[in-house]
Amino acid sequence: MLEEVRDRTETLITEACQADQPVLIEAPPASGKTYNAIRLAAQGYKILYLAGRTDLYAQAKEEVEDLKNGEGINDITAETIPSPNRHCETFQGNNSGDTRKAKRLYAKGVSGKELHTGRNNVSMPCHTEQSPCEYVAKRKRLNDNFDDIDILIGNHQHAYNPRYLLNRIVIFDEFNPDPFLESFPSADSNISDSPHELVSEFLQSVDEIPLENITDLIEARAREDEDYNASLNWFLERGADEQTVKKVLGITSARYNTAHKLSAFLTSSLLVMEKTGSDMELAYDPELWEELGVRPETRCVRDRSSGKMLVLEPPPLETAQQVIGLDAVPVKRMWNAVFGREFDKKPVLERNSIDRYLKQGLEIDVIQVTESRHPYSGGRISSRDQQRFALVRNLEDREFPVISRKRALKQYQSRDWFGKCVESAGDGDGEYRVQNYGSVLSSNRFKDDSLGFISGSPYPGDDVVKQWCALCGESAQPVRSEDKTIGSTLEFSTDLGETIYRHFTHDLVFQAILRFGRTPGESVDRSTVYVNTSASPEWISPRELTIDDWFSATKRVAVVEELIRASDSDDRQSWQTIETLHKSVNKRLEATRSDIDSVNKEWVRNVLQDENLVGCIERDSGAGWNGADLFRWNEEESLQQTIGIVNPADHLLVTDAYAMFLKVTGNGSV
Repeated sequence: MLEEVRDRTETLITEACQADQPVLIEAPPASGKTYNAIRLAAQGYKILYLAGRTDLYAQAKEEVEDLKNGEGINDITAETIPSPNRHCETFQGNNSGDTRKAKRLYAKGVSGKELHTGRNNVSMPCHTEQSPCEYVAKRKRLNDNFDDIDILIGNHQHAYNPRYLLNRIVIFDEFNPDPFLESFPSADSNISDSPHELVSEFLQSVDEIPLENITDLIEARAREDEDYNASLNWFLERGADEQTVKKVLGITSARYNTAHKLSAFLTSSLLVMEKTGSDMELAYDPELWEELGVRPETRCVRDRSSGKMLVLEPPPLETAQQVIGLDAVPVKRMWNAVFGREFDKKPVLERNSIDRYLKQGLEIDVIQVTESRHPYSGGRISSRDQQRFALVRNLEDREFPVISRKRALKQYQSRDWFGKCVESAGDGDGEYRVQNYGSVLSSNRFKDDSLGFISGSPYPGDDVVKQWCALCGESAQPVRSEDKTIGSTLEFSTDLGETIYRHFTHDLVFQAILRFGRTPGESVDRSTVYVNTSASPEWISPRELTIDDWFSATKRVAVVEELIRASDSDDRQSWQTIETLHKSVNKRLEATRSDIDSVNKEWVRNVLQDENLVGCIERDSGAGWNGADLFRWNEEESLQQTIGIVNPADHLLVTDAYAMFLKVTGNGSV
């Protein structure tokens, strides 16, 4: 099946080059999408390959070498686009230059090229005429040989440079919207960029606009009075692009300088925003934007509750020969919004075939060990996770890497039992082989691991889902409820909201599953991934495994332990009736767990006849005193000794869909 998927991927990528509109190819991991994208150069196309992380640059370069060696095409050239963060010593803080000021201006929209001109009063000792900065030198070499380069490799942000796009097939590998989104305020504490500060500063710098702050502006918009018309007319005459900002304000490196290249656009967008729901509003007016000198695909969203603003500025893709998106589980509406284009989505596999691809193509078995989502917000992990980690450690008889949320990983690493279960990073300083959800996409870190554990579900928060819905011109509200069995549940009030929510949770869990054992038959055998969340997509069918122990299912465990203990007696005593088990279990409960009610005989019978245990218990109907049924434990092979992670258990019982920690030596669980 794997070869069929790879052949289909090759066909779709090749056909996409001739399509009349941008193409979004839904290609699962290990389908050969990167190799086939690079391989287009062998067919005479010029390629711009854009990926979200620098390790993927190296992977693309490796694919180029494989192409040369495998097909004997030695004249293909590939170059990586330089960046200040990777190639400038001042940005890296390796000299006496103004690193903080340089980064502050860069965050405000000043380009790396402009920063090295010396016109911004920022010390850049990395660059002189006699000894140019590595970043500047690499840019010059790239520009001098631009037309001879077959494959340009870079980050999604490089799509803003029209020259990189010109007459090339542009490949966006995975959905990476961050370079095209700017949040106000940002997470960068190095700059002052709250909407209130930026807009107020701009308004107060323009005498012709009779408004002072955001509140004035919003009130004028509601009235549509003379102040509103005067403000809108000012922007229609002078524009709202970066040049407008530079004419009105000075964008400097000062810590409290409240000027940004988008100051004018933020201000003008507030004049035309419309509600998309009770707490979100959107500014999206392509005709007006063109009059203001702003790209027509640009969108701006404001959260009315928090005042936060989000600007989506799609790249100028007009000069590209073709645009191809590659994504394992894409949401087309989100791709369309981010790139300002209507994509034609082409799946390599239909969603209902992905489960088979997992099991047969990638040879990955998925085992779910909980019924709950476990969002683990704020790092609040489940009290039952110790048992879940211990289950995998005992079953697989080896340590394993873990993917979870960042704060959850921090909590785990403070627990004594974590180090007994999770694989060490190998440097002896207490570091473990773990990865947070934020760095999962396209990661190959665990591709050679045939065992993995995914704990908890990712979730960026209600506001992120609502922001994305607003960017797409719709509204959505979260709907929460409580379930006694599976805990809290969450869904959204609209189809788009639910789709975007699942993109950030269920689809990312699926992406995490696919980080393990992605090269079957090469570096690993069949892989097993344990999933400690119910938030996996509905189109995969994991095997579900329920876990019990003395503290979570005391009565149930007591019945099984008593039956196992009796099996160590002579043949006659190893057989138990419901009556004898009823008495012995209640005697133990009275002595050890007085906080728990006693069990009745019917309850004991139900445990003995449970479908998860029936294969472990032998029954002789009517063979006891007065025709009582007899029961005996007969499944020693399902019991294994534990390594002492879950106390007081010393054994683990495992059947197809059930696991139970037991203490079967000594006096039983206490």
